[in-house]
Amino acid sequence: MLRAWTRITAHALGGLGRADEALAACIAEDFAERRWERMTLFPGVVVTLEALRARGVPLGMVTNGTPAISGARSSGTISSASST
Repeated sequence: MLRAWTRITAHALGGLGRADEALAACIAEDFAERRWERMTLFPGVVVTLEALRARGVPLGMVTNGTPAISGARSSGTISSASST
């Protein structure tokens, strides 16, 4: 994802007449860090998933996120909005 964000940022900077690959990389890295810090689950998600698991309902996850994000979501590393 970082590479894609860097390309998007570089394209935007170029459109502004400020093409700068190093700046694009810095902006993309900053965005990635801030995005991770602010990522939360919607209220009620954890309770709902726990109830479904307790009932034996098979669960899966479909995401367009990176494997690192998916693993953090499924392991509980990302906090839920209801617990923050």
